[in-house]
Amino acid sequence: MGRSAYTDRVKSILLDCSSPLVADELAADLKNFETSHLHDELLWTDVQLHACKILNANEKVIFLTPDQLRNGGALVTHAQNDGHRIVVVPDSIANRLGNLQDTQGQPIRDSSGYRAEFNNSFEFNIVPLNQLSETEQKVFAAKDMIFNWLRKSQIQNIKEIRISETMRVDYEGNEVLGLWEPLDQRITIKRSQLGNIVDFAGTLLHEVTHAFTNADDETMEFEHGLTELLGQVASCAFKKESKKGFWDLFR
Repeated sequence: MGRSAYTDRVKSILLDCSSPLVADELAADLKNFETSHLHDELLWTDVQLHACKILNANEKVIFLTPDQLRNGGALVTHAQNDGHRIVVVPDSIANRLGNLQDTQGQPIRDSSGYRAEFNNSFEFNIVPLNQLSETEQKVFAAKDMIFNWLRKSQIQNIKEIRISETMRVDYEGNEVLGLWEPLDQRITIKRSQLGNIVDFAGTLLHEVTHAFTNADDETMEFEHGLTELLGQVASCAFKKESKKGFWDLFR
């Protein structure tokens, strides 16, 4: 008798099971999907999803694809530091988890779900300016000169610029380098950007672009605004060089 003769019976038994021990065994077997050495039961999508539901209801877990685990950056680190166990699942399963609830009626925690949880509960670790190193303070002070290069209309909404040790995470799971908060009219920049003027100025101008365009990354409005700022900065550099006769080339 072929195994297909009792497939439905085995599947129904597994789907009726709510034991975390069984779910844990099924989830452990999922780790073998990349090598195609799965047991037959884990080739059934509904059984895989059921195992994820049980695990989510009984443990602090986060479901990631192999690529998300390899490239998740700070997101994975934060999840592990928060006590979450990483469960690796294939893309075909991960793509469906965001729309499902576990056996207790709670959303299943995938990369997007955890990122939202983390960012919603996130608190900046703000560094008082007097606690910055001498070099960091010099780099930070360059903001005044940079703002002098820009039009008032481009910076009028910015009421504060502050430095934080830690930042929220982006869609790729990495800590962002800067953040514009329109409701509070402030820019927050990751402290590591104060290591040199290039990193700090680039991040600052990026966030200034968000401030005066009110547009998200990778939109035409943001791209146009960033191009405008680059042109203004280049113009200031040309004017400085004009003292050496360089500006005469453009007359």
